[in-house]
Amino acid sequence: MEREARGKHLFADIWEVPEDLGLSGVFVLGLMSEAAQEMGATIVHKHVKMLSDPPGFTSVVLLDESHITCHTYANQRKMAIDIFVCGEGKDPLVGWEYLKEKLGVTKENYYWEIHPRFLVRF
Repeated sequence: MEREARGKHLFADIWEVPEDLGLSGVFVLGLMSEAAQEMGATIVHKHVKMLSDPPGFTSVVLLDESHITCHTYANQRKMAIDIFVCGEGKDPLVGWEYLKEKLGVTKENYYWEIHPRFLVRF
């Protein structure tokens, strides 16, 4: 049963990420910004912070409609992405499909799911 909600939150875990991609915070932040544009979302702010222990990065694209985030463990070749959007016509799956293609994700190396957010009623 699908619940009526004002938002959708997509979570994705990716493994077997090339280590250099897991260290490419600025590049991935650019892709996240492009994904936001693909969804028709409004970017409010964006930031990336490179991490050293363990190596990787954490990044956020803050949206008027909510956010897109990415966190990596480069030495473990792992990446986690979440896309949360609210509003009519905004679909996190559009952003995920864009990122999947640009990041070279294959069906063998990821898991994702979408959850309703801001439920109207239970």
